[in-house]
Amino acid sequence: MSSTVESIVRSTDRRRIAESLVFAMADAVMLSVKTRAFAWNVTGPFAASLRPMFILQHKDMEIAIEEMSMRIRFLGNPAPTALSQLLSLSNIREEAEVLEWREMVSQLVQDQAIAAQSARQVYNFAELTTDTATQELVARRITRHERNAWELKALLE
Repeated sequence: MSSTVESIVRSTDRRRIAESLVFAMADAVMLSVKTRAFAWNVTGPFAASLRPMFILQHKDMEIAIEEMSMRIRFLGNPAPTALSQLLSLSNIREEAEVLEWREMVSQLVQDQAIAAQSARQVYNFAELTTDTATQELVARRITRHERNAWELKALLE
């Protein structure tokens, strides 16, 4: 007999995992948008190296967002459809000002840590419910967000 997500993870747990994953996805979306906007507007002595770094991080998050949305759907819930919904669910705030490069980097360090924490909360819940596929998905995000924060923080030292 083959095992499916339905037989491995209880229905109520699937719903709760998907709902928690929506929060992590909201943080990833907001971080992605913010990172892309910073790439458009970064100036200063490190602009030539920051712009490609920001774009690479943005593209990586776009792929991750797609994976999270598919996992949410696989777990039986709809993925968010409105940007306003994602903005309201995210712990990452949008930036309406064009900032100096140091402030951009500083905000992204903090926001990467927030996104890692959101993913960690999903990981912990998925671990309790034996949802190893979700665990693996968000473990990759935690690693990537922590690495991005570390790389960005190094620029401020």
